[in-house]
Amino acid sequence: MASSLKIATRINQSHTGGTAISGLHHHIFSLVALFLLILTACGGGAQSESTAVQYVPTPTVNPLLPESPPKFLYEWKIDGSNHVRRWWSPWQASTDPGAGKDDSVNRLAGIAVDTAGDVYIAKPDTHQVQKFTSDGTFITEWGSFGDEPGQFSFPNDVAASSDGHIYVADSLNHRIEKFTADGRFLLEWGESGSFESEFINARSLAVDSSGNVFVADFKNHRIQKFTADGAYLTEWGRHGNLDGEFLFANDVAVDSLDNVYVTDGTARIQKFDNGGTFLESWGDQGTEAGQFDRPFGIGIDSNDAIYVVEPLRNRVQKFDANGTFLTLLGSEGSGDGQFDRPFGIAVDADGTIYVADPGNQRIQVFR
Repeated sequence: MASSLKIATRINQSHTGGTAISGLHHHIFSLVALFLLILTACGGGAQSESTAVQYVPTPTVNPLLPESPPKFLYEWKIDGSNHVRRWWSPWQASTDPGAGKDDSVNRLAGIAVDTAGDVYIAKPDTHQVQKFTSDGTFITEWGSFGDEPGQFSFPNDVAASSDGHIYVADSLNHRIEKFTADGRFLLEWGESGSFESEFINARSLAVDSSGNVFVADFKNHRIQKFTADGAYLTEWGRHGNLDGEFLFANDVAVDSLDNVYVTDGTARIQKFDNGGTFLESWGDQGTEAGQFDRPFGIGIDSNDAIYVVEPLRNRVQKFDANGTFLTLLGSEGSGDGQFDRPFGIAVDADGTIYVADPGNQRIQVFR
């Protein structure tokens, strides 16, 4: 402010010959001086406010991803009445989208692809497994509510072995059931409990190249390993957040070298060898690339790239086998490539990615 007063004084005294300027000119220069005073006193604050309004926060994910995201190919819809419909355009539920939201999330859960390219979906709400071609054409379904052989109580996941058998995590019957590819029941194992071959909510499962079956024993905070016929082999894990421990084992997957990957209630992925020896882990809590907010489904492609589903963030992140972040896809919504609490994920031999999008009652396909 003092600086502006000095400027005005020098202006008044600098007229040619030292003579005072005319009254009109004096009045003009006085207005200029007043303007300078106001500008000096308020200009800094106005500039700061303007900057704040125009500031754009740094995005939570750097758009310059190391690898381009997989592209959306198509989808197919599964409605609440258990009918299968093929859709190529956005679809809206006929009921209030806010009604029964939590129930609708259970319409689709785990997903698997067999060596022939057919897709299997576990449907907890109807206690069934459904089978489709890779483009969404319905083939068959099996199961009903109950605890008899071939029945289910909230089947949560499905896995396909290289020899064509289908395994189902029959979660609330606390058992694993084995079927042929067309749904013929073969055998079962497991019951409620915490000893060997017992489960408290068999949440998910995976099969290695030798046909061994790995089960995420959700409330026992462990992974159990069995032969293809259900004979107990080993187990690892306990309640905790240290290496080799789990806060509720969510999902399990196996790569081409038969290494085992597990998600749990912590914000990380843990990697083990085939016998359960801890190898490494990656991830921490957050929304940035490489961070997690309750990761769930895991899918692995033929190049051992790891795909991790985050239902609460409506996205899928991709990593290499050592946990290096590569890319991601998805955002919240119902459009192509968007999700409403995605859950299961599977990748076929050609690298086509299938994601169960239960909030939108559909399967989305990417490559």
